[in-house]
Amino acid sequence: SFRNYVSHLRTYESTLTSEDIVLAKFDSSTKILRTENQRILIDTELRQIISENKIIVNGNIDRVEPTHYDCALGAAKDNDGKIIELESNGDVTTITIKPQDMIFVETIEEFNIPKNMVFHVSPLARWMKKGLIANISFFGDAGYKGKFTFPIVNITEHDVDIEIDKPIISAE
Repeated sequence: SFRNYVSHLRTYESTLTSEDIVLAKFDSSTKILRTENQRILIDTELRQIISENKIIVNGNIDRVEPTHYDCALGAAKDNDGKIIELESNGDVTTITIKPQDMIFVETIEEFNIPKNMVFHVSPLARWMKKGLIANISFFGDAGYKGKFTFPIVNITEHDVDIEIDKPIISAE
């Protein structure tokens, strides 16, 4: 319940020391949100990371937004780990998720996150509006290497198609 959450939060806050608390400040000259040792990357930095092909491998500069990168759908597997066959209709290739079904999807991009960096991911709202729920951990660990893989559940009573190579989640 909300009261339990507030109680837990107060208990947590009472254990924090001054070293744990970091205040964020917006640097208007560079347009970067800065903390003592942390900051959020902006579009110019994301474009450079993608062009270097080191931290985000197989990235597409066209999917860079002002404060995040939209990761594209690469492949999908069923609950048994079998690759789901793609449906092609001319220039569009899709994966169909049946009603009440869960599949595992992975991004086209591979990540090589340095040990001094973490990343935050979140599902794109357009997929939630269509009835797809992405069960993802919202933070990627420092030092993570590999494609981002997570389950998606279709909570509707109808098929939902997802296009390959189209944004599915955002990373910042």
